[in-house]
Amino acid sequence: MAKKFKNVRRIENMADQKERKNKVVPIITSCGLALLIIGGGVYATQSNDFSRGKISTHNVAKQKKNVKQAKKNNVIDDVIKSVGEKTKDSVDQVADAFTGDTLKSAHAAVAKETDKLVEAASVIAKKPELPTDPIKDMLNKDANSSNAGEQTGGIPEKGSNGNVDTGKPGKPDPIPDPTPDPTSTPKLTVPVFATVHVHSKYDLMTGVTASDSVDGNLTNNVQTSVADLDTSKPGIKVVWYSVTNSQGVTVKRGSAISIINNAPQLNADATKVEVGHDFDPMMGVTASDTEDGDLLSRVQIISNNVKTDMPGVYKVQYRVTDQDGKVAEITRDVTVYAQTPELDVGEADTEIEVGSEFDPMHNIKASDPYDSDLEIKVEGTVDTKNVGTYVLKYSVTNHYGMSTVKTVTYHVIADQPKITGIEDKTISIGDKFDAMEGIKGVSKYGKVDITVDGEVDTKNAGEYLLTYTIKDKYSILTFNRTITVKDKD
Repeated sequence: MAKKFKNVRRIENMADQKERKNKVVPIITSCGLALLIIGGGVYATQSNDFSRGKISTHNVAKQKKNVKQAKKNNVIDDVIKSVGEKTKDSVDQVADAFTGDTLKSAHAAVAKETDKLVEAASVIAKKPELPTDPIKDMLNKDANSSNAGEQTGGIPEKGSNGNVDTGKPGKPDPIPDPTPDPTSTPKLTVPVFATVHVHSKYDLMTGVTASDSVDGNLTNNVQTSVADLDTSKPGIKVVWYSVTNSQGVTVKRGSAISIINNAPQLNADATKVEVGHDFDPMMGVTASDTEDGDLLSRVQIISNNVKTDMPGVYKVQYRVTDQDGKVAEITRDVTVYAQTPELDVGEADTEIEVGSEFDPMHNIKASDPYDSDLEIKVEGTVDTKNVGTYVLKYSVTNHYGMSTVKTVTYHVIADQPKITGIEDKTISIGDKFDAMEGIKGVSKYGKVDITVDGEVDTKNAGEYLLTYTIKDKYSILTFNRTITVKDKD
């Protein structure tokens, strides 16, 4: 866009070139914005009185040097930058108009976009940093010269009511400092994200620091958008922090603070209760909350099917809600149990003599806290006619179905037969020896049989081992005997 205006400045009508060098031709004035062609160049200026006054060619000549310098900082370019896309079309049309055949066509093109040029003029008026308008400087100087009566330009003064008096020239207020001090920017650090429990106190300055290269530590100067953080309800809140240094530079930062509410902790371990006894469903139950503390008084029993008159496993369901609506639920197992009957078999006679009478219930006892009359059952038999080992199983069950089972091992025994005459003996070579001589056996159950294994060589000296076996109706026993054969003296 700037290039197009540069071309506009260079448009010269050979017939009018000389005349234009000595004249200032007003193109358009609207609400304080003036576009001028001076010596073949295009400029903009602000003046409410420009359209009513005259500009002397003498003063224009005196400002020629300033005009040439001002061409380098063409204010039109700044207008284009300030209004951006909103004024693009209007400025294009102005440039196009200058390439036409007549000045009249330029007036017509610019007039169509008067409103946009007014907006551009307003932007210029609000931007003190824009380059100084050379035409405005010229008008101000003329206002103070001996030829001031020839024009009515200059910067208007403010009247007593604070409004601009467009009838009088004036000076900028305040007058800018030609050598301003360098401006520093504070450094403000805040937590990007933080958490706090509902209903708790939160220090807004936690993790907040501020400093400045000129002022040093500015943490104590930090301002917050709220004095205290409202933590009465869960949610996310944004707190804004700001700090301003001694040069008036302000920096703002935001921090998102999450106000959280933890769910309550509800505990009730599985428990047991004996049949026939009372059950307290709140026994052993605990409930607490990070924000609310002890919540036992808020615990509700949702369901309870415990029956203490019948053994079994039952369930109790609990629920607790904190003051902010968070809920916790658990289910607890409750076992109703009955004791098992006592079965005492410690005094049973476990040795039974063969052939004797045997009562399997002798010295077998049972007891129960719920039943006084218990039936003891026994499985298995003991054959008292035969020596041996026998196992009986005893069981007892109460009316709750609880049973006790024990086993007893019985031994059916018989007295052993006795044998005599089997002592060790020493004989000489050549002596006679009868292994059964003097051997006798006896049994309370009748006849016994005695046999001997082994031989004794009476012709050779040495020791000889004989084994005797005695057998009666129930038992078989063996005995060893040593016979020593020695040389004759």
